[in-house]
Amino acid sequence: MTAATVVVESARFAYKAPVFTGLSIAIGPGEAVAVLGRNGAGKTTLLRMLAGELAPSEGRVRVGGGDPRRASVRKGIGFIGEHPAAPEFLNAAEYVTYVANLHGLSPTRDAVAAALAATGVGTLGAVRVGNMSKGQVRRVELAALVLVDPPVWILDEADSGLDPGGGRVFLAVLEAARARGRCLVIATHVVGHALRSSTKILLLEGPESRFEGTRDALAARVGARALVHRGADSAADLVARAAAAGLTVEDGGIPEDALEAWLYPDAPTPGGDRR
Repeated sequence: MTAATVVVESARFAYKAPVFTGLSIAIGPGEAVAVLGRNGAGKTTLLRMLAGELAPSEGRVRVGGGDPRRASVRKGIGFIGEHPAAPEFLNAAEYVTYVANLHGLSPTRDAVAAALAATGVGTLGAVRVGNMSKGQVRRVELAALVLVDPPVWILDEADSGLDPGGGRVFLAVLEAARARGRCLVIATHVVGHALRSSTKILLLEGPESRFEGTRDALAARVGARALVHRGADSAADLVARAAAAGLTVEDGGIPEDALEAWLYPDAPTPGGDRR
């Protein structure tokens, strides 16, 4: 069995009130874990612990077998924080190069240009960050991660500010990274991105996790399922395969509304209660 790339063992952490009281998770190469939860549930705290910015008061955190607070370990971690952090005075190409330098790399101009092109901002190489929209800055930060391509990717709402096209780029980049065996930890409030980018879901609620498991296990917990068809086979073939397994194909989408209702049961329904 392949050793886990990210391990959290019985971690405790508190500000004035407890955030975690014994959190344990393990994430292996090629796995992507989407971290969900309400505002204040501890998503950012967890990701900052994995990135080496915070340390648990009890328990331990290991990334690639080492303490993420050590510089040698952090070179194997790519981190995009909750808020855009690219300096406004750098242009896109300079920022991507700067991040690569921090990881001990000396990329060529062509490599930098390719990374920017991969996230759809290839024309912004000479544009200063301060003159970009939030979504464009997010794509530039993602381009830096594409260029460095570390074993562990930690993304804290890195999809915030992205338009639908940017969202598709975001998901494509993550899928390609996971296919290369990278370990991904993704905090997001976009349920669709969580479902499409992850192999596992971690739902934080209070100082304990409410759920940790695969998407299929989450669908069973929520009580709503859907089949998603990918590939060259016909829709008729999909229906036949489903029937052979005792399933009925109702639609080709993921039941995001049902999941959101389960995640946030006390959130008001748009338009009010119509019962």
